Amino acid sequence: MKSSRKIQDHGIIGDGRSAALVTTDGTVDWLCWPRFDSPALFGSILDEHVGGFWGIRPRAPSNIRRGYLDQTNVFETRFENDGGTIVLTDFMPAASEEQKQRMLIPEHELIRRVRCERGECNLQIQFAPRCDYGRHRLVFRDSGPLGLRARRGATLVTLRSDVKLRPIADGWMSEVVLRAGQHIDLSLSYSQEGPAIVPPLGRLIDQKLEITAAWWRDCNNNRGLRHSKTKTLS
Repeated sequence: MKSSRKIQDHGIIGDGRSAALVTTDGTVDWLCWPRFDSPALFGSILDEHVGGFWGIRPRAPSNIRRGYLDQTNVFETRFENDGGTIVLTDFMPAASEEQKQRMLIPEHELIRRVRCERGECNLQIQFAPRCDYGRHRLVFRDSGPLGLRARRGATLVTLRSDVKLRPIADGWMSEVVLRAGQHIDLSLSYSQEGPAIVPPLGRLIDQKLEITAAWWRDCNNNRGLRHSKTKTLS
């Protein structure tokens, strides 16, 4: 069944080698790894039932605003309702080759940070990746501190999270209550070359966000581009 989502309702994040699309409701419904022209890991933009997706959103109906962080490809989705305000930050770490070696950044990584700015919010996380445009389902195993891990040939896909996800019929899910000042991080990584790097969470996420923002701003400044502080999509 074809998806009802329109391409103009998406934000795009990337690292110069691949890209993901994020819908208005906080769902990643398109991601090809390791390259732009690789088969999709999430593809529900094409078919909602078999394409695969990764959704993070409050359970309560919310007013939604989205935009890019100042001169970067870091994408923020703000959910506001009577209970509180949640900000979802999505990005793929981007850095110089020297920084990547020093920080041991995975070959490919998608980071999703959720923070509560006001009140209290019941958050729902759904994780249901598919291989090769939905033709194959990745079998993830809970590896404890190493996260959820799935192998397909020489490829290792790992999801690390600050919250525990439980298996359901078509993937994994979790529900968590966040209160003002609290946040959680989730990191999806892909490895195909050499030993896989298990990406730590915590302070390293802060560093990756800072380095990624600086990398994009440097790129934009070198191209002579100037933007307003936040580019709002909706």
